Amino acid sequence: MGMKFVVPDVDKTFGKLYFGSCIEEVHASRNENSAIVKRRYSLFSERQNADNVEVEIPGSVPKKMIAYDEPVELVNPVIEASPRRIGDRFFTDYVMRADNIKVKEKK
Repeated sequence: MGMKFVVPDVDKTFGKLYFGSCIEEVHASRNENSAIVKRRYSLFSERQNADNVEVEIPGSVPKKMIAYDEPVELVNPVIEASPRRIGDRFFTDYVMRADNIKVKEKK
């Protein structure tokens, strides 16, 4: 059995995180009823400067109305590896998920 997920040290991996936007809502439909399965948010990282950090939050958590560039923290983040094959080559996609995202309390 392989690894299921990695629990990142957010401070060492990303440093401070800042809110960007909600970039996608994934819906599931059943018998004309639709429910939000997950939301994907874009965050900015003080350490990962090349790309935004994307995190998936369960759809059961209300949509976040957080100001742009507001400091945030993730609740129980994990990073999952997902393999995919294109022809004879194999690739790994990494998906970060968390139970919630919230504004970081000011000290």
